Amino acid sequence: MRVARRYYLDLSPPKGIQLAVICGGYEECAANYRVVREGFPHYVVEWVVRGKGRVCMNGEEHPLSKGSLFCYGPETLHEIETDASRPLVKQFVSFVGKSARKLLHLSALLPGVFTLASPRLDLAWIFDSLRRDGEPGDKLASANCKALLRYLLIKLASTPSTPNSENAGAYATFVRCDEYLVENAHFLASLAELAEKCAIDETYLCRLY
Repeated sequence: MRVARRYYLDLSPPKGIQLAVICGGYEECAANYRVVREGFPHYVVEWVVRGKGRVCMNGEEHPLSKGSLFCYGPETLHEIETDASRPLVKQFVSFVGKSARKLLHLSALLPGVFTLASPRLDLAWIFDSLRRDGEPGDKLASANCKALLRYLLIKLASTPSTPNSENAGAYATFVRCDEYLVENAHFLASLAELAEKCAIDETYLCRLY
């Protein structure tokens, strides 16, 4: 791992607890990053900030890129691997509890499920808030992170995540343009220049955002 900023909360939650955030964080993967597990003690939701890679869950493989969102748990055989030329940058949250499965079912992001997060869902704010509020020494860290986790899963339920066949192309174009913008913002002088570099019309670029 090149860079890792993690927080740790209820590492040994009591049996029967309704919901507890175990840990989470931000990770910039090394070029040789590869994880293979037969399962994980807790539920985990991972979100790709940027980069490329792949995830295979219970024998089903999916390409990873900006906006990829997936979940695994105790019974999920999974493998996560980065593209060496564009290493993954991702955020994650790990949790357990009697209500965890119900919340995942509500969000439609059950263990083994892969999707693409809607651009309308501000996952950066949610995951950054989880990491900030999970700072050690904060007496309310567990309560705040639990509330943010509930918010994340409920927002996933109310915001369609997987692009349908009609807008999948538009979503792919948005991701391509957004990646270019993030990587080259300090060089770009205008909206017209961004549209030219991404080979699309200015009006369409505005509509994507």
